[in-house]
Amino acid sequence: MIFEFSGNIDTDWNQALNLWKPRGRVEDLPRSERRPQYAPDEAKIFAQKFAQEYKSEFSHLVERLRAGDKFESLCAFEVLEMICWEFYIGNVPEELLNLQEVLPSKIAQEIQNDPEVEGFSGTTIGDWFRAVFST
Repeated sequence: MIFEFSGNIDTDWNQALNLWKPRGRVEDLPRSERRPQYAPDEAKIFAQKFAQEYKSEFSHLVERLRAGDKFESLCAFEVLEMICWEFYIGNVPEELLNLQEVLPSKIAQEIQNDPEVEGFSGTTIGDWFRAVFST
């Protein structure tokens, strides 16, 4: 698959949603699942490229997080998390670190079952991003 973007975040976001719709999310594995060998599928690679391409336009995804249906909000969260990785730990914009939206229920459930994040007790997306991306 060749990843070409139109330069229009709305157009590319809608294309991405169509790509992710069959599995109901961006990620190809639950975050609590570990595999000895892993290669992301094309849909996840597209998401990573999307995060790189539109890193500076993250506020558009914050809007989709707030205004989208459950599926779109989950996708927006997962791509925003990838965008946070693009900024690197300690450099994530305050707007992302202070998001007050509740973590998507699927993410909250997966975090509970993930031994790598034991002790996380937050409830908001900002709580999660601060726990992972703040120094």
